[in-house]
Amino acid sequence: MLILNILLLSVIIGYKTIKEEVKSRDSSLLQWAMDQITDIKEYTSILKNSGDYCRGEFEDVDFKVLWSKKEIDAAYNVSIILQRLSYMPTEGLISKEHFSKMWSPTFIKQLNILEKYIHHKRHNNGEPLDLESGE
Repeated sequence: MLILNILLLSVIIGYKTIKEEVKSRDSSLLQWAMDQITDIKEYTSILKNSGDYCRGEFEDVDFKVLWSKKEIDAAYNVSIILQRLSYMPTEGLISKEHFSKMWSPTFIKQLNILEKYIHHKRHNNGEPLDLESGE
């Protein structure tokens, strides 16, 4: 009986230790994510006032990118950070529901601004313009 109690106690202690480590990891990931969002605030404010990315269709002769180098650099930095952040819920590092509650407005706003920029990059690389067309 004593051995059974010791075994049960060690299982309980192990469970609590693992639970605390998971909380610590989640806390570290969330802190990192918040730092990333803070780091792109300057770029998001540039994109907020950027206007239309382009005029015309990608393959047309009259196609023209309307953004300045500063706006394109901001778009690049924001798109990279959003891609890194989206990896967390996709791979189960953080709950999708929790992530959505914290950052979905930021993601939606930025992806709407970046849509033509991302499509242009995909077009230039010969990739499908949206995920539904991809593999």
